[in-house]
Amino acid sequence: MNVVPKKLGRPSKSDRTRDEERFALARIALELIERGGLEALTARAVAERAGLSVGAIYKAFGDLEALRIEANAITMGDLRRVLEASLARSAGASATERLVALADAYAGFARMRRNAWTAMLAPRVSDAPPEIASEIAALFGLIGRVLEDTGRIPAAEIPVAVKALWASVHGMVHLGETNGLGPISPDDVPRMTRLLVTAALRGLMGDDNPAERNVAEG
Repeated sequence: MNVVPKKLGRPSKSDRTRDEERFALARIALELIERGGLEALTARAVAERAGLSVGAIYKAFGDLEALRIEANAITMGDLRRVLEASLARSAGASATERLVALADAYAGFARMRRNAWTAMLAPRVSDAPPEIASEIAALFGLIGRVLEDTGRIPAAEIPVAVKALWASVHGMVHLGETNGLGPISPDDVPRMTRLLVTAALRGLMGDDNPAERNVAEG
């Protein structure tokens, strides 16, 4: 018999136990999203899977958005690990190739984890909680690390450059995955992101870097 439902919500529980139970419920929420999309996430569905009452779900999270956000935090952690692995595999390559590798990994994650990725991007009506803000900072930090390693981009320009690159690559991936503008397909995204990264680095570092230019044109 699952003893978690009996313990859920008792004031005497430790914060650690509460966090573990919230994480378990967020995992269930993510599984529902992965299988049926965001519309499959309901308090009743989570309660049935966890063996709890619907009231217990709302007692743990307050509202359904808070539960979705915690599920999204798990997805963001998964995405970060995928991008970290991609960056590790491209160690020693040019900045262009490292950024292209990150973009390709992001596109692959969106394709393989489509429902979770879509839910992660759903609008929020409340500010990002610390766990989400931390994951976003970590994701942006991967791009920032590549730009910093070039040694040629002013530190003051890196934060906005990171945001611009992230937003641009995400936009391309989103259009490719949703067919939002008709002619853009997932097969177009790799060439589009390479063109974007090449042009961005030339602009940030100047067009006098033959190594980067040769990689981009190769």
